[in-house]
Amino acid sequence: MIREELLHTALIHFPIAIFSLALVFKFAEVLCLCLKKKVSYEVGIVAKALLFIGPLFYLVSIYLGDMAFEIIKKDLCNITLAYQHEEAAEIPIPFFLLAIVLEVLILAKVKSIKAYTSFVQGFILLSLLIGNILMFRAAHLGGEMVYDHGAGVKGYTCPKTVN
Repeated sequence: MIREELLHTALIHFPIAIFSLALVFKFAEVLCLCLKKKVSYEVGIVAKALLFIGPLFYLVSIYLGDMAFEIIKKDLCNITLAYQHEEAAEIPIPFFLLAIVLEVLILAKVKSIKAYTSFVQGFILLSLLIGNILMFRAAHLGGEMVYDHGAGVKGYTCPKTVN
């Protein structure tokens, strides 16, 4: 029997890996542009593919996180940390969406963007970097919930605090 509250923890590693790899491949693409080297077509395609599929997994993970929270909230030792984790997970979304929109504008060959393609590519890279840093902060808070406070751990009892 699969415990519903564990689906979030099982799937959250996909968007983390996808956006991390998107950052790596975008960095390789931008580095080639800066060094005036021929950009491998495959590197750019992989970066774009990862960037475009990442939000799907990210949004599914957020949905599953909300579902898990509803199941385990009555047993949480530190519910404030759960709210911080949830808020932190939403903060990277605009950075990832900005990177996607800029990538789409480049692909659509919008005239005002085409003249500044190298600059826009760098801005996409920066947006991905910030999004990844913020995503890792949210992941750290999620890990802290489980490893320090026993969130979702069957049979875990909250330690008694001394006043």
